[in-house]
Amino acid sequence: MTIESLQKIIALEEELNAAEQAEQEKVSLWLKEQQDEILQRHAAELTALTEKKTEAAKQAEEEAEKKAAAIVQEAKARAEGLDRLDDAVLRRHLKNILKHITGQGS
Repeated sequence: MTIESLQKIIALEEELNAAEQAEQEKVSLWLKEQQDEILQRHAAELTALTEKKTEAAKQAEEEAEKKAAAIVQEAKARAEGLDRLDDAVLRRHLKNILKHITGQGS
């Protein structure tokens, strides 16, 4: 092998090494871009899910408050109804209840 042939081989190796390094840099850049894109999508999805969770919690709280208000209103109405009952009627009902509890009502 001549010196000229060796120089051509060395030049070709250097060219191949440079091409390989350039390809590795392209791949690294592409991977970085993919990673950034995935992270951005993940952040957007996380934000959307957090917003949905917050909205669902708000709706659940509003629904619970409505149900609680309805229960309180019904209890008030029943209490008002009991307030309107005559004491004599209440005594008669209590006596009947006591008879059934003690077994004397049979």
